[in-house]
Amino acid sequence: MTYRPEFQRQIFNIGRRNSAEETRPKSNLLEGHINDLVTDFMAEYADCVDPVTHSFNCGSAERKYGATRIEYRRNEKVVAQLVTNFSGTTAMHHPYPVCTVVLTNLKLPVNSITIHGAPSLRLTTITAAVSAQFNEAAWIPAEKAKCEVGQGPVPKPAENEVVIEVAYAAVNPIDYLMQDTPYVSLPYPSIFGSDVAGTIVQLGSSVTRFKIGQRVIGECDNLLTQNSSHAGFQRFATCAEIMVAAIPDSLPMANAAVLPLCYTTAGCALFKHLKLPLPTLNPKPIEKTILLWGGSSSIGCSAIQLAVAAGLKVVTTVGAQNHDLVKSLGAKHVIDYKSPTVIEDVLKVLNTGDLVMDCISIPATQMICTEIVHKLGGGKLPALRWPEASKYDDVEMIFVNGGDPVLVDLDIGDALWRKYLPEALATGKFVPKPDPEIIVGGLRKVQEGIDIVRKGVSAKKIVIEVAKKA
Repeated sequence: MTYRPEFQRQIFNIGRRNSAEETRPKSNLLEGHINDLVTDFMAEYADCVDPVTHSFNCGSAERKYGATRIEYRRNEKVVAQLVTNFSGTTAMHHPYPVCTVVLTNLKLPVNSITIHGAPSLRLTTITAAVSAQFNEAAWIPAEKAKCEVGQGPVPKPAENEVVIEVAYAAVNPIDYLMQDTPYVSLPYPSIFGSDVAGTIVQLGSSVTRFKIGQRVIGECDNLLTQNSSHAGFQRFATCAEIMVAAIPDSLPMANAAVLPLCYTTAGCALFKHLKLPLPTLNPKPIEKTILLWGGSSSIGCSAIQLAVAAGLKVVTTVGAQNHDLVKSLGAKHVIDYKSPTVIEDVLKVLNTGDLVMDCISIPATQMICTEIVHKLGGGKLPALRWPEASKYDDVEMIFVNGGDPVLVDLDIGDALWRKYLPEALATGKFVPKPDPEIIVGGLRKVQEGIDIVRKGVSAKKIVIEVAKKA
């Protein structure tokens, strides 16, 4: 009998795909891999297998093989096992259906299945690696197309990356903007999603800051790297270690998921472009005030807290219903953006040389913020969407790339993600806001979430429940 090379090595890597697997429906890949594993195991003992029923003939098996144990391992630890005893007088069907049920009930990730034969067997052990090979993702199949759920990419983290089993993934305006009118060329099919919260299931070889099973949030850089494994709308997302932070057990994952992209983008505007002091848990006050237009937005909520952590006084504009929210985050002056005298109201609490950041950045708000910066003596105005042309020579419009602190300005990324955020979350000095509006139903609800954000939300963030976790 001829065996495949990987079977002769006693290890069958089920992450590999062959032509037969390509024709198998995606939903059956899990069952197909396990079936291949068990078929290999039984092939070794062909003289005891009925070719019609695919069952062991225990009349022979009891004399040669005895008991077989199937182990399911997660990170080298046995998390479940099944023992089949082949001694007896009735036929014992091969364990493939039971393998599938047990593995599915474990809800992944299971890093391997090992089938142990009795000590007298010629081949006592065969192992299949399973981990995140069975990924699932919400794909954008073509430009301007709607999401379709299908098999996701197999994570292969580099030395400085981690793989996160996603529990919750947040929707950002960038998701509908890239779906409607992509401003960069993307390879299709593509996966969107920048914000994830979940647990670490795999570590790159040089990662020492985290451990397997740790609760974290992560920012996905797929739109910049064009690597589909680095996207958020999938069961297993890969993130660079510098874009990941641990979250305390007291913080629900759904709440934590609102942070990553908006937190980094706010940090880029404040610390790269406006040159504020880096955030600390006990900041020293400085004689500077900043206007954050749109403080109840996702970026606004992070910007308020980061500006306070840099020692600044914060003035912000929001609707009347959101005054208490931004006050609780540290804003000193809150002004109703609907007031007909809003520009005059803002200028009353600002001085020449104070700073402005537009946390909304639609054309109307850019125009207003440009006017304010000009009246303050000119300066830089960070914008989160493509900047409108300024009518004033003394106002420099700057497009904020939220990926810069973790891809280019690594000193800022280090300060934000490694040094400040984990401890600030643990001590309650930084609070994930706005609150999530959770969409239940898994990855098939991603398109619904994108559509909701496209219509507009206020003082909340849409979060998809990919796999329910506390």
